[in-house]
Amino acid sequence: MFDGLNEGVKKSWREKTKKFMFLITDSPPHGNPKFHNIEELYPDGCPCGLTEDKVLPLIKKKGIELIVYKLNDSLN
Repeated sequence: MFDGLNEGVKKSWREKTKKFMFLITDSPPHGNPKFHNIEELYPDGCPCGLTEDKVLPLIKKKGIELIVYKLNDSLN
């Protein structure tokens, strides 16, 4: 998930426009035990090595509004 968001941030965004990224997910991010009540395939986090602490500040810095849609209740 974080690698996809990171790739979106790297895209060329026009200045002085409203910027949105949509994240549609059916499970929590890898490696974060506070979100998981299921068996984790990647307990050490995203295989790409990125974390929310690295990617979310980049999204904010670019002025992008991140809108998250959850497809089920595993993200409560």
